[in-house]
Amino acid sequence: MSDPISYRILTENADLEQASRLEAVIWGWDVQFASPTNVMRVSALKGGLVLCAYDRDAMIGMSWAFPAYTDGQWVLWSHVAGVLPEYRGQGIGAGIKWAQREWALMHGYREIRWTFDPMQAGNANFNLRVLGVSINKYLVDMYGTYDDALNPGLPTDRFEARWDLASDRVERARQGASPAVSALPDTVLVRLDGDEVVTRATGSQAAACVEIPASFSTLGRENRGVAERWQTALRTQLTDAFERGFVIDDFLRHEDRCWYVLKRRALSSL
Repeated sequence: MSDPISYRILTENADLEQASRLEAVIWGWDVQFASPTNVMRVSALKGGLVLCAYDRDAMIGMSWAFPAYTDGQWVLWSHVAGVLPEYRGQGIGAGIKWAQREWALMHGYREIRWTFDPMQAGNANFNLRVLGVSINKYLVDMYGTYDDALNPGLPTDRFEARWDLASDRVERARQGASPAVSALPDTVLVRLDGDEVVTRATGSQAAACVEIPASFSTLGRENRGVAERWQTALRTQLTDAFERGFVIDDFLRHEDRCWYVLKRRALSSL
């Protein structure tokens, strides 16, 4: 029996309207805040990609990406990608990203980039350990303040993820190879001690780590003060670390706590 999940490229208005409505459902938004179908239509016809996941004939996941110029090159910018809650944890989100990668390579792109919330552990694990992205940019309040299922009414700080499509690291991830588990560095730039967020300045060390909450969305609603202090500490310490040449290339869950691993090396060497 064939796999009922398929991935389809969309260009027609009726399909794009359905994708926009699905986006609103996935993120719990009013439909007026979802991606505009007229802009999606233009980008789908002129160098971008609207790619959706289907369970037989039911659309259950969507993504939209378009050309963007950054750091002296054209990349495919993945603006949005998501799956209905009842389909999560089945590899469908990864299926969307791998199909997106295949299309991008066929159309001459070398990189896909996107943003994600540094404080969301699930996204961190998916992007770093499942897909093999690397990170050296911290964007402050990228989209303004959101208050929805994931964003607890705080500034929308974001990482810019860089997906080097033809790298050995990404190819190994595509083949399903489990990445080696990094040792947790001794230098901890951000950690939680009770309700106190403890920070340490970046020095000459070759590796470091920062802690994030296991569930930032829950923390933001149950203890907003800690969530705000933690986000601010992460913003300060990682902005400084990136300026000093650090790159995030791994994410660890260790004894029910979550950590980004930073290494001091050139992004081009990844």
